[in-house]
Amino acid sequence: MADQQAAVERANGATVSSTRPGPGAGRAGTIVLGLLVPVALLGLWWGVTAAGLVPPYQLPGPVAVWDAAVDLVERGQLWHHVAISTQRVLIGFALGAAAGLAVGSLVGLSKLGDLLLAPTLGAIRAVPSLAWVPLLILWLKIGEESKITLIAIGAFFPVYTTIAAALRHVDPHLVEAGRAFGLRGLRLLTTVQLPAVLPSLVAGLRLALAQSWLFLVAAELIASSMGLGFLLNDSQQNGRVDRILLAIVLLAVLGKLTDALIGLAERRLLRRWA
Repeated sequence: MADQQAAVERANGATVSSTRPGPGAGRAGTIVLGLLVPVALLGLWWGVTAAGLVPPYQLPGPVAVWDAAVDLVERGQLWHHVAISTQRVLIGFALGAAAGLAVGSLVGLSKLGDLLLAPTLGAIRAVPSLAWVPLLILWLKIGEESKITLIAIGAFFPVYTTIAAALRHVDPHLVEAGRAFGLRGLRLLTTVQLPAVLPSLVAGLRLALAQSWLFLVAAELIASSMGLGFLLNDSQQNGRVDRILLAIVLLAVLGKLTDALIGLAERRLLRRWA
């Protein structure tokens, strides 16, 4: 197994070295640089609203949005919206990513699977998210099942696409080395092939997670009584632009936090296989 491990290391070595920070780049510096643009945008937002360049009913200031958040917290509603939406995204993402990994592996490693499935999946991928909503409501009613299914559909295609493409280009010598050690089928996939395409897998998972948040809003805008998508829709109907902006900011923050978790998992996996 030492030769196999060395081959995996060579396959991933270039990617690992590219992800390591430079000599002068520490974690604090990375955080500071990452906060520069959000802080600048916040300052620009405050300056525009404080100067009265945009009417408050069109663009409330940061203080008004903060007050709206405090009001929802005091009512006991904000964290419930956040928890419901996060739960839906994580469940749908897990289901969709697992299905995308399985089908992507089949299409990427099997010529027959590619010929049978790739054309149909390519056509289904082009269907807009909102097009699924009426059908899912008809089949699964207005409940958690329809929302989670829609999110899973959104998470499926990025993982499927990236994995299928990456597995087609795995170094054949690496695969032969694994087979020489008696690895076949699922063991070969999990021990040799998937580690060899780990950067592509992580990229697909990140895209899938972003898609999950997009599809969440589509689901909750149409058929929901709780969640951030519902908060957006309800606030629009009531003219609460401050709450609309609050929901948008929360979606951005939650999306970034969940993406950071995948990044953390990526670094640990790279250390394991590097």
